[in-house]
Amino acid sequence: MFTDGAYPEPHTWLSDVFGYPCFRVSPCFFDARKLGGQSPAPNPVPGFYWGRITTGIVSTKLHEWLDEGFNLIDVSVTLQRPPGLFETNPWRTGGKDVVPITVGFPQLSDVADLAGLAEQAWRCSRFNLDPKVTAEQAAAVKRAWISSYVTNQREGMLLSAILDGKKVAVLCVAKKPEFFTIELLAVKPEYQGRGIAKELLKMLFRWTKDRPVTVGTQAANVDAIRFYEDCGFRTQKLEYVLHLHRSQVT
Repeated sequence: MFTDGAYPEPHTWLSDVFGYPCFRVSPCFFDARKLGGQSPAPNPVPGFYWGRITTGIVSTKLHEWLDEGFNLIDVSVTLQRPPGLFETNPWRTGGKDVVPITVGFPQLSDVADLAGLAEQAWRCSRFNLDPKVTAEQAAAVKRAWISSYVTNQREGMLLSAILDGKKVAVLCVAKKPEFFTIELLAVKPEYQGRGIAKELLKMLFRWTKDRPVTVGTQAANVDAIRFYEDCGFRTQKLEYVLHLHRSQVT
């Protein structure tokens, strides 16, 4: 009677970071509940619930989530860059000199430094935007992300940019069956605007030349959208990001 993804799916990795149960909710949960007569709450277990729905869905779908107690946290933008574009259509440099950087492959001892860098430079994640998620929790997500790449818990690539003997940028890329996804790209504020992020992306595109690359950002982050468009990305979809914090979490 229930479709695939009808029940909230436990999110083990995020549960470990937050220290209490976390679940991802699929849009088909609400459709299945109408058929199966499931209780009004997504799940009786206290914890953190989150999900995404496309902005193309009629407003009644969004209101179903809001009526359940979810809060609209963000409108995410997913952009995609087709394979082979680096060779055929290199991006504009804007007339700026490219800063020569050394690309590093971080070790476990680098996690704290890179996580601190990410916390400084990347403050627009959905966890940062949710007032019920503490600053420490949002920072812990970044640390866990970076650590998971160093310890090979996630398949993909972790790169750092080194300039003047300092780690000034970090790039996390997840490898999917048919494409790659940029999960984190952060440059220290004092080093931004010097072409460092583009140099990291150039190396990435040489590695992923036979597959598309996707990246997510926020609709309000106009600078990030322009940056990725300048690097050959084009908007693929927009989604509402919704969070629900059920009580009795200690």
